[in-house]
This record gives sequence, C-alpha cells and structure tokens, in this order.
Amino acid sequence: MSQKNSSQPKIAVAMSGGVDSGTAAFLLKKQGFRVFGIHLKLFATETESDRQNRQRVRKTATMLGIPYEIIDLSQGFADEIIADFIVQYSHGQTPNPCVFCNPKIKFGKLLEYALDAGYDFLATGHYAKVRKVETGNQKRCKIRYELLKASDAKKDQSYFLYRLNQKQLSKILFPLGDLTKEKVKMIAKSEKLPVAEASESHEICFLKGEDYRQFLQRKIPQIFQPGPIQSTDGKIVGTHLGLPLYTIGQRKGIKTHHNLPLYVKCLEMKTNTLIVGSQKDLMQDTIFLENLSWVAGFAPESENGYAVKIRYQGESTLCQIAICGKDRVQLLLKNEIFGVSPGQSAVIYKKNEVLGGGIIVN
Repeated sequence: MSQKNSSQPKIAVAMSGGVDSGTAAFLLKKQGFRVFGIHLKLFATETESDRQNRQRVRKTATMLGIPYEIIDLSQGFADEIIADFIVQYSHGQTPNPCVFCNPKIKFGKLLEYALDAGYDFLATGHYAKVRKVETGNQKRCKIRYELLKASDAKKDQSYFLYRLNQKQLSKILFPLGDLTKEKVKMIAKSEKLPVAEASESHEICFLKGEDYRQFLQRKIPQIFQPGPIQSTDGKIVGTHLGLPLYTIGQRKGIKTHHNLPLYVKCLEMKTNTLIVGSQKDLMQDTIFLENLSWVAGFAPESENGYAVKIRYQGESTLCQIAICGKDRVQLLLKNEIFGVSPGQSAVIYKKNEVLGGGIIVN
C-alpha cells in the first residue's frame, strides 16, 4: 500500500499496538487517505508489554506503507491523569481516569500536536461516532458535531468521550463506529495485520496489571489507616482496614457484628469512618453533578426524554435534568439505582446521542 493521492486529507492515527487502532489505520489507508501513525509514550518507565505494543505499531506501519512516529507525553500524563487519580482517592472519591485522559491527553495534547504538524484529522480505534449536522439556529453556530453511540452496543465507548468539545470533535475520526468488534478482528486476521492477535486490555492502563489498592498503598500509604465501620443508624458495627480498600456498593470483605448483609454507602475521610447500610439504603432516585461538560457547548433543556449511565458497563435509566447553577445539575431518575459513587461520571444521552455529563457529588 502506498500513499498516492496528495489531494486527500492527511490523517494521523493514534496507534496503540492493539487490534482496534491498527485496523482503523488499515481502513483509512484502504479508503485512499494519506495516513500517518502516531504512537503515544505515556510512561517514563516502560514494561515488556509497552515494548511489544510499540513493536506491533512498527510492524503494522511498515506493512501498510505508512510513516509513524513516537510522541512522548509521559510527563503530562503523570501530572494530569495519574496525579489526579491519587488525589481523588485521597478525598474518598472513585475517579475514572479515562474520562479525563481523552479530552486532556489523547484529544488534547496529541490532537494539538497533530494539527500543529499539519495533519487534518486525528483518528483513533474508539467505538463511537461523530456526526456533522446543520442546526439552522441563527443564534448559535450553524454547524454542530454530535457524539453518538457506536453500532456495537457491547463495545460502545461514548461514555468515556462525553467531555470532548465541538472544536475537538470537528477534527476527530472514529473509523470503527459502524463496525462490531468481531468484524474488526475478522478484518485484522484476514489482512494478516501484525495486531490481529494482540490481547485486549480492560484495566486502567497505568496500573499495568497491579491492583489499584496496591498502587494506592505505594503512593499514599498514610490514608490506609484502620477505623470504625458505622451503620446508617449511628452504631459502630466493626473495624475497617483502610478506606481506599472499599468502594460504594461493596459487600464482600466487610467484617461487622451485624447479621444482615451490609453494603458500603459512604467513605467519610475526615473521621476515617466507613458508613454501611442495607441495599435499600443505597438506592437513589436523585443524583447531583458538578464539573459539567456539554458536547454542544451548552446545557440541554430541562425536560424529560433523557437517559443517564453512571457506569461504563451499567444500564441506563430515564431521567429529567434540573439546572441548579452554572456548574451543577440535579438528575431526577425515573427508577431508583443502586450504588451511586461520588467521583464517577454520569453521562447523559438523548437516544443514541451523547449530550454530556458531569462528576457525581454527594
């Protein structure tokens, strides 16, 4: 495959060494675009797995006949993503680092680099879609970019992308948005791409297989102090081993004097107290969000017909949005949901369109 048509857009593809981004590069090249690979170095200290990923990128780029380069963003990743992960846990939150890595690193620093280097678009192997629409609204921009769910509901990654803005979406391509994971694997295998047999990671990338609790014990050992376990009626029912060892909704591993099953309801960092309750105690029909981000650049109307997801793999539930201020909304849920975790993202959808969302607060 050679780069033939100089009139076609120049597309930088973020190539991780996995089957998705490698297949995305292949598909764009097959469509006649001028494709260039970019491999992100996100860690100052690399593992054998990191080196294998880079080797697959090199082999794939060579096979496709495209140039590639390695961009070192490890310092920014450490300062903005890993450091924030540690801080949030020290405050009793349950953060999702991917939600902030996407707008700050992959579609932040990397996209800026690609555009400055003369590329027209940045493509990735995410399962999501971007749709360009004309709004017909004279008061706001006539062109708007919508972020949509992928066709493959099981692999849809739009939840992690809700903080992307209009400027970013206008320069992003998701070549896999209409494909299933099975189809992507089939293409990679039939074309004998070096990424075809790459294993898929489902973990937080910088943990590198380490349990997050062990990671935090190394980074912030001072907050792993035993303390009281308190029921919702104020009674002390046991002793916990350190608050970061527990997550909202957890039942397993809670040793109490109580006969009934108890679940983690709240982590009170100031008093080092683990609050537990019954399953009913953890059901909520109202959620408050702060640190909001709206794809269109402005909040949607306060009306019914929306759905919200509070976990990537969780089910969505119908909700109504009530604006409480410039950076705070209340979600009124049609059905109660279990185990709402402060620090996690609640992402709001209108059918298949991602409207935006925010961070869950107590």
